[in-house]
Amino acid sequence: MWWWTRITKANIPEEERNIFERYGENVIGNLLASGLNPATGELQAIYRSELAKQNARDWLTERSTWHQRREDRLETLEWAILIFVGGELFFDIARAVHWIS
Repeated sequence: MWWWTRITKANIPEEERNIFERYGENVIGNLLASGLNPATGELQAIYRSELAKQNARDWLTERSTWHQRREDRLETLEWAILIFVGGELFFDIARAVHWIS
């Protein structure tokens, strides 16, 4: 359930966090996974530094947890709507049966 998922904010310097958010999860993930030296200076600095790579991994984990929590919230909302509609249908049928009798 979504209230069980706790998002732990990674301890990342604000400058690096801004770079990660500017380029997005796909670019940062590809930077870590590909092994190819990027053309952009900001990304080269991340690529060359082990600490920056660890910060990028931590940021990707944080984002993944955030996405999971969002999905869990939507699933909880879907269940609530389903229960509400099912209950309303049950009461409508009960009312119709009572009216016919």
